[in-house]
Amino acid sequence: MNGPSELRAEAPGAHVGRRLIEVSQLPTYAHGHRDPMWWGIWMLIAIEGMMFALLATSYFYVRGNYSEWPPTGAAQPPLYITASTVVLLLISCVPVFIAYRAAWDGDLRPIQLGMLGATIISAVALVARGFELATIGYNWNSHAYGSLVWSFYFMHTFHLISGVIENAVITALLFAGPVEKKHMADVRIGAFYWWFVVVSWVVLWAIFIGDDMFFRSSLVS
Repeated sequence: MNGPSELRAEAPGAHVGRRLIEVSQLPTYAHGHRDPMWWGIWMLIAIEGMMFALLATSYFYVRGNYSEWPPTGAAQPPLYITASTVVLLLISCVPVFIAYRAAWDGDLRPIQLGMLGATIISAVALVARGFELATIGYNWNSHAYGSLVWSFYFMHTFHLISGVIENAVITALLFAGPVEKKHMADVRIGAFYWWFVVVSWVVLWAIFIGDDMFFRSSLVS
């Protein structure tokens, strides 16, 4: 006799002896490593993180071939603008964390407020990024330094726009409804991606801003 999860097909035209598996009682969502999207987002982070690491490696490789780095005339955006973007990104992590924690319990109100705050702050950070791009004092083809720094900005701005759109879509869904339990996993996965966006820029910003502030005009042997 078949077990409770195995039924012998008796439908017309079915092959004799075919076994069917009863899956109606399985959960429709999962948290953590049991969720395929959890693996997907971590693979995405691994791939994109490697791209950022290779870009940073290229920066230091090219730097070692110049006697003056950054080159003369490579004016950075005002520090208060670039620092404002970093501060806004870091602040946005707080409401994202609130939503992330509340998603475990399915507590809708703090999730809504957390994602709303994260969306607003991340959108303001994107505006600040626009001011950064408008005040860079060189083009991507001015020199090797310009190519690398603009590559930093291009790659991260693409991720930043994606993160802001994702935050906005999730927030709209949370308020418009209907909100289901499977959406709690979406909130948590979105938080991982946003934290990656924030941390990656803090590291990249520290590389070329720190280099500009502390090592400008230094001789590199």
